[in-house]
Amino acid sequence: MRKLLQSAGFAVAAVSLFFGLLPLLLYGIFHTGVAALLLFGLLLAALCLFWDPPKREVGTHIRRRLRLVSDRRRPPVPRWWKTLRVIGVAGVSACMLGAAVISVLMLSAAFQTAGQETRTVIVLGCQVVEDKPSRMLGYRLDAAERYLKAHPDALAVVSGGRSPSETYSEAEIMKNELVNRGIDAARIYTEDRSANTEENIRFSEQVISQNKLPEQAAIATDSFHQLRAAVYAKRAGLSPAPLSARTPWGLLPSYWVREFFALAKTVLFS
Repeated sequence: MRKLLQSAGFAVAAVSLFFGLLPLLLYGIFHTGVAALLLFGLLLAALCLFWDPPKREVGTHIRRRLRLVSDRRRPPVPRWWKTLRVIGVAGVSACMLGAAVISVLMLSAAFQTAGQETRTVIVLGCQVVEDKPSRMLGYRLDAAERYLKAHPDALAVVSGGRSPSETYSEAEIMKNELVNRGIDAARIYTEDRSANTEENIRFSEQVISQNKLPEQAAIATDSFHQLRAAVYAKRAGLSPAPLSARTPWGLLPSYWVREFFALAKTVLFS
């Protein structure tokens, strides 16, 4: 049984290390989720590898028939080693249980039913590349485009400011992209001041209020982002529903883990 558990532990550690290294090696991306996956994988691998202390010869001998014969019995495991093992197992178990609970909440928020009423689409900003949306932002625009074409009466708010290194705001780039895809510019409102998710939602709510748009919102963002976006939307007085976008498979695990920390910050400090 112990060997089976160790094998399972090594497998989980390998998966964690793989998805921690993938964003770093392929995309040059490093964030809290990447660091957490790498640290968890290393600690779990170390726990499995060093479950027992390294073997060492016992320094005593048993006299038998006038010959010295080495006593190769395994020495007892020190108490401090057992204590470290218990702490390691408890830490790994707590991390996995917490991740499972939060993941269930995130999945529920990402795939709940939006209902039949026409909603105001809020597209949350993401990285841009010069005057084009990044791959992840493109997927969010895909989700918004599908909804807007399926609901011709729906309006949209594209939300995202401009960093000092950027020429155009995220909102401006998103609006131009949706117009190029056949969405009437008159249906798209811009919010170009925000710098994070909380501001995306809060400033978008101001645009919705000022222009008397429906407060029932369909939030276009990645699936891992939907729960936190819904928390901010409810705080702002909106009725949110998810409009979940694709996420590149190599990036999804690390961003999913990063969201654990972002949610904790949202709940505890904002």
